[in-house]
Amino acid sequence: MLNYRKLESWDMLIDEVMTFTGKHGIDGIHLDNGQAWPQIMEPDIDELSRIDVDGEPAYSAEDFMNGEVVIRNENYGYWNSNNMETYPNPFFIKLCKKLWFENPNFMIIGECWGGFMFEHRQIILARSGIIPRLYKLPIAISSLFGKNVHKDGRVEACSKDSVVAIKKWHDETNRFLPNGTILMQSSTAHSLPYPAYLYGKGTWAAIDILFFMPDIPITFMGELDGQVYKVGQQQTVFQHDQADLAKAPNELKRTNSQIMRALQDGAAKASSSEVGSEATDTSLSVPAEERRGLPKVRSGLNIANIYTEAKAGPIQQREQKFVQELEADRGFDLSQVNTHYQHRRALRREKMVLRYGQLIMLTARDSERKFISDCLVYARYSLMETAIIATNLSDQNRRFFLDLSQLLPVYQKAYSTNTVVMIKNIISDDRDPEYFFLREFIELNTPRVLPAYHSLMISVTICEDDQFIFKKCLTNSIERTKRNLLAHKSIETE
Repeated sequence: MLNYRKLESWDMLIDEVMTFTGKHGIDGIHLDNGQAWPQIMEPDIDELSRIDVDGEPAYSAEDFMNGEVVIRNENYGYWNSNNMETYPNPFFIKLCKKLWFENPNFMIIGECWGGFMFEHRQIILARSGIIPRLYKLPIAISSLFGKNVHKDGRVEACSKDSVVAIKKWHDETNRFLPNGTILMQSSTAHSLPYPAYLYGKGTWAAIDILFFMPDIPITFMGELDGQVYKVGQQQTVFQHDQADLAKAPNELKRTNSQIMRALQDGAAKASSSEVGSEATDTSLSVPAEERRGLPKVRSGLNIANIYTEAKAGPIQQREQKFVQELEADRGFDLSQVNTHYQHRRALRREKMVLRYGQLIMLTARDSERKFISDCLVYARYSLMETAIIATNLSDQNRRFFLDLSQLLPVYQKAYSTNTVVMIKNIISDDRDPEYFFLREFIELNTPRVLPAYHSLMISVTICEDDQFIFKKCLTNSIERTKRNLLAHKSIETE
């Protein structure tokens, strides 16, 4: 790899990017494992300080300064300094300034995996001009379905979490980000299972979360077609020998690389592995502190098994069985899930509030005003329009009441309580819109019903001063009050 201690390495990489993108008219690049750039490895002080048998140093002062022999620990240099808390990444700043000088609209996207010793790297990437691409949402959603997903693709059963996990994910991701930060959120990754495999019937609800939340959604190849399994998903070619690395983390082997060792014993591993098996690699259970500095990206493809799997077709058979168990007659047909993706993408493109609106977490409550843990409710707020979204993440129908009290302080900053709002159900209701006074709508105690893994979206649009609309709203409000009195319902607010 390039020695990023040298300015020449920085200039060579940047010049190559500028030449290639300029030649082919490219307007953006994607930095794999961008959370660790530039990868400046920790120098092996013991080796670089070694004295030969003749009493002379084995390495020169220049070798020492350039770190010609290193330890596999990429948390070094800028990433291991106090400057990380104060200053942006100098490599990214140099890269962005040069690219933006030639093309001001050039986009630079950087992978940001997070995890042990890589916490909150999205803050530094955003501060340095990079658009972070995150992978934490599928892990947060999986916890709602009783699954613990690891970064390497392992899936373990766990107790089901409440929708508070989504709030924690959002707060943790957006804490301390610079104003105006753009984040990209992946539905899955090359090392993670497909959404259909993780969520089953809940795939439709997970799609809604992905497209209705603020981050820009990214989908994965094959996902839109409802694929469940990836070819060779659970076997890897370039798997590191974790036990050897744990015993000798500082050892640098020039003649016996890990790739060569993986290729040498690949045949043995392939023959002992069941094709399409869901078994996971137990070598990945080595504690994180003993695996520091290992590459975060591993190949998800076992070349030796492709022909066998294509010939026998076990993946196709298992996918068919998986799809049949989802009850397509109830609307959970993975062969038609592409329609759901297209609708949600079109809705996000149509509704500006879904792209730029502020996220405000709300609450779903039952008839006894108790919190419902498997109904995710939130609002996307903007000055003229707000979208109130509720998603049922359970396999049962849910009857609930929307607690919109968190919206009142936000609205009061810009509007009076007598402001008229137009209410319309965006997703499933073709009825004419209704008009309410702002406070009346927020305190409205109307029950809502959502089928399993379905969502609703209510558009709240501020109406400009219009006497006709005001009179119509006033008339409707009086009629609603009369109906409540005749039905012996309370018209008092709590």
